[in-house]
Amino acid sequence: MSQKQIIKLVFLNLGIVLFNIVVFSEGMLNLWESESLIVRALCITIVVVSLLVFCYGNYRIIFKGNKTQIYRKEEFAKPEDYLDVLKDSEKRTFEDETDHMEKCIEKMMKKTEVLNVILLQYFTEGEMAYQQFQNAIRGASEIFYDNVKKMINRMNLFDEEDYRSALRGTSGKASESAARILEICKEHIDYVHSTIDMNEDILLKLDGLILEISKLDDIDSGTLEELPAIQEINSLIEHTKYYK
Repeated sequence: MSQKQIIKLVFLNLGIVLFNIVVFSEGMLNLWESESLIVRALCITIVVVSLLVFCYGNYRIIFKGNKTQIYRKEEFAKPEDYLDVLKDSEKRTFEDETDHMEKCIEKMMKKTEVLNVILLQYFTEGEMAYQQFQNAIRGASEIFYDNVKKMINRMNLFDEEDYRSALRGTSGKASESAARILEICKEHIDYVHSTIDMNEDILLKLDGLILEISKLDDIDSGTLEELPAIQEINSLIEHTKYYK
């Protein structure tokens, strides 16, 4: 059991105990001595909830805390699912990166919403031009969220305790082992940074696409495939196929 798990267990159980002491002890709220049926019912509810929190909280910390979860694409039904997983991340090493990716996802959601709205101002859903734009948007979105999934999985594989221990042990007998651990950890960290950079680039490409759509009144629909933003996104999609 890790030190972090022990601290969580102490705070959880101490919190439950202190809460019940305040509620039931003489000299404090002492609700149990109340003759009101409503207060008595509330006391029973508090006891039941305390037991449930105790059982579930301890189980989750002890057993779920040790599990390294690797996510599949199918486990994310919508963008909010990625946000939920990122918000639950407990890797302090990646706090800034996690916050950054959360903001990227929020931007992605807004940009795709804007694109869908303005496209319908120019086309109907059955038009070829509309489908061309949607294919580009869909392809960019798939790559974007696949990068988020990869980032989450890589962070889950990252052994934070080994990393922090290695940072403290880069001198002395264990220096060679610590250096190797740091090298491996750096690969994980660099990978996470690269996925963020890729997603930032995708967001910029979508900004370019929004700009191109704003000029549609001046463009022949037969030349849509030649638009720089469309070409950049299609190139990204084609390039990514070789690395899946």
